[in-house]
Amino acid sequence: MHAVCQPLLALGETLWSIVGLLVSICDTMSWLRSGSLVPCRSRRAVHSGAMAWALQRNRARLDVGRSAAMALWVARQAGTRPGDIAMEERTNWAIETVFLATDFSETADLAFEHAVGLATRHGARLVVGHVVEPMPVSPYPLLAVPADGELAVREFAAERLASVAESARGSGLEVETRLATGAPGYELIELSKEAGADLFVIGTRGLTGFEHLLFGSTAEHVVRRARCPVLTVHPEDGPPRKPIGSVILPTDLSSDAAIAAEVFISVFDGGARPKVVLIFADQTPPYLEPFQHQALERWNQPDMRKDDIQKRMEPSVKRLRDAGFEVETGVMDGGPVDVVTAEAKARGADMVVMSTHGRSALVNVLLGRTAQRVVQHAPCPVLTVRPPTREVENEEH
Repeated sequence: MHAVCQPLLALGETLWSIVGLLVSICDTMSWLRSGSLVPCRSRRAVHSGAMAWALQRNRARLDVGRSAAMALWVARQAGTRPGDIAMEERTNWAIETVFLATDFSETADLAFEHAVGLATRHGARLVVGHVVEPMPVSPYPLLAVPADGELAVREFAAERLASVAESARGSGLEVETRLATGAPGYELIELSKEAGADLFVIGTRGLTGFEHLLFGSTAEHVVRRARCPVLTVHPEDGPPRKPIGSVILPTDLSSDAAIAAEVFISVFDGGARPKVVLIFADQTPPYLEPFQHQALERWNQPDMRKDDIQKRMEPSVKRLRDAGFEVETGVMDGGPVDVVTAEAKARGADMVVMSTHGRSALVNVLLGRTAQRVVQHAPCPVLTVRPPTREVENEEH
């Protein structure tokens, strides 16, 4: 048994090292592409991390993948200083058009209520879109779809869209409808682009596990590809609360998280302002744990580490308070997905607002995306914000 387990353990460790290396390379490339170059005042920290890495590298049993991952991660952490967060690069996220994707399900009805509420709050136009999937072609006469079958389905969908639009007009909104045929994920994004959407609202079934790996979901595709912020609504979320009480706003101290904060401010600008819970998930990546005692000495002291993180959160806290929001901060131990979902559940949060980070398809399959997994597991609607710098990159994948 021992002879069998040892090779398996070695293989597992090697695979994990490779995954760690891929994640760090992807994160660092995204960091460099976004223009967040390491400032002069941080070079000393980068050099210290690089020296520690060089010392570790000379050890006989050092894993190459882990060492490279450590060096990249140390450099990335050193480059994320309080003044580096691009809070000054603010964008006016005015919401003039809300796009609602519907499949006429109960979850879509919930999404409809959220979309109407947001459109009403901002005096925005509401565009309701639906996609008819192509009829399957069968070589067997008895199973063949009638020639006018797809036309009948489109007519039925158009009637349902008109009914949804009429319900929205009852709230005093300007409403339009869009109908297309094709793959739902792709076509819905095209419809939202044509409509000039500033906010995309969609219901999600929350597929997980093997089913999710095989099939994914339309909502996931939209979260990854939409050019505007996306609000996903789960079947268990219920109608929107009036007024919204609290919102979880995760941060990793990056400029992407700062952009998500700006979108949050725009979404809830005017009217009652919810309480903001700004949280940081404090977890060292598993593939760096063997090196914490040397390359990351200060991060082994929980109090010092958390004080440092709190200081780095101060620009975001100030920005939110200046915009009129009550802010509570927290540095929580654990992975981002677990921390965000647990806090949202414990506080009975009404929404989670967070940034998405572009990664390659390979890393996404191996580790999943933080935002994607939060969308799947959160006990409330999730507003995901895709940074503008990700648009061209993600459309190429």
